[in-house]
This record gives sequence, C-alpha cells and structure tokens, in this order.
Amino acid sequence: VITVGSSCDQAFNSLLMGASEVTVFDINEKVEEFYHFKRKLILDTPREQLVEKVINSKEFSYFDDIFTKNQLEKMNIYLRDEQSYHRLRRLLDERPIKFITGNIFDIENCLDGNIYDRVILSNALQYIIETDTPIEKVIYDIYCKWCSYLSEEAIIQFYYLYGSMYPNKFTKIINEFAKNGILFEKISCDEKDSIVVVKKKTY
Repeated sequence: VITVGSSCDQAFNSLLMGASEVTVFDINEKVEEFYHFKRKLILDTPREQLVEKVINSKEFSYFDDIFTKNQLEKMNIYLRDEQSYHRLRRLLDERPIKFITGNIFDIENCLDGNIYDRVILSNALQYIIETDTPIEKVIYDIYCKWCSYLSEEAIIQFYYLYGSMYPNKFTKIINEFAKNGILFEKISCDEKDSIVVVKKKTY
C-alpha cells in the first residue's frame, strides 16, 4: 500500500487490513516526524486516551476542523476495540512503515520503480477543485502517471467526492475515463452522499 500521510491513520488502518508493506507518500516533510510521535503514543498510551493526547499535544498544531473522538473511533479500525489497538502495536514493530517526501504530480521522480497494489490519495486532489484545470482531466492524468507503479489488480482511491455537493464533477470524471475506454467505479460510504472514487487498473 502507498498512502498519503496526513494523520497517518490510513497507514495504521492499512496494516490492520493486512498490508504486508506500507509506504507513506506526502509533500509535507513533517509527516514522518508526526508518525513517530503518534507511533510512540500508540505504544505507550491506553486506547481511550489516545485521541485527547494527540489533539492536546503542543508539538504539532492543527486546523480547527478536527474530527470528534466518536468520529475518529468510527472511521479508524485501530481505535474501535482493544484487540485491534493491541494488534496494531504488534504490527508497528513487525512491519516498519516507509516514507517518501514528494508531490503526487511528480511521482516519476519519487517512486524508484516500486510496484503497489493499493494507492490511497485521500483528499489530496480536493485542493485543485477550485483551480482552472478541470478535475476530471487532472484525475485522468494522475492515473496515467501512476500506471507504471501499479500491479495488475491494483486499486486507486483517487478522491473523496461528495455527490450532493459536486454531482456534475462526478459525472464528468466517469465520462473522462469512459472516453478513454477505462471503467471507473464508485463505492458508497456510511453517509449516502459520500462517494469514494475508485479505479481498478485493467489491461
């Protein structure tokens, strides 16, 4: 699995979902530092105290739109119960997470030819929604760049697209891929209008 860094929760959850190797890829140079900080807290802190300790830490600053503890426990497998939390502790020792600092628009100069089965881009592409470049073209171009680094059955989570907010964008993305003969899929999340856009590589 290769995933953006952010909170590092995607990386932690990937380990619990069975990933044999996890790489964090992020433009933010502080992500690796944050990972080691959070990893130490996970190893040393009871599960029920983890969220408060991370949020209240003076070592890092956060935006105001932080998820609530209940939301975080719902979204993250490792926070749901003691068994998952302790299993993550074991996996953090058994399967060290790798880090690459780079830009998803410049991956050919960052990935060194490694091949991945799962790619998680989270909401990284959200930041180009308001630019002049059509989102559907950007996502297709990103797919073309990533193809060289995907296994035959790879799946890419490109983008969180909220159907109630951006229905036209979602349709344009599907049409862009269909125009190029590539099947694009969508997966509904817990909330009915939340869509994760997923692409399976097909050759």
